[in-house]
Amino acid sequence: MNDDPVFFASSQERNIAMLTHFGGILFFFIPALMVWLLKKDESKFIATHAREALNFQLTLLIIYIALSVLTHFLLGLFGILLFGLSWLGSMFLCAMAGSIANKGEFREYPFALRLIK
Repeated sequence: MNDDPVFFASSQERNIAMLTHFGGILFFFIPALMVWLLKKDESKFIATHAREALNFQLTLLIIYIALSVLTHFLLGLFGILLFGLSWLGSMFLCAMAGSIANKGEFREYPFALRLIK
């Protein structure tokens, strides 16, 4: 994407942004929400990464709820497989976003709803 924001980020800002993305692997949306609420006014770099991570984690929450309902009522084992694949995909995307943040760059998550602007 050619219109990616360009930032100058300190090493501490890059680390916080990276941990915000990695935190989603184990703690879902909680790290992104905490970082966004606490740091959004201090650093544009951190705010952008935390908002993107939060939007992605909220999108995943919606997907997980929908898959849980569908698995319970319709899909059975196929739904469990879809749930596992979506979790593995989210781990990969969080790790990629964390490594991009650590480089001082920004990329949007694919398929994430833009709920927080």
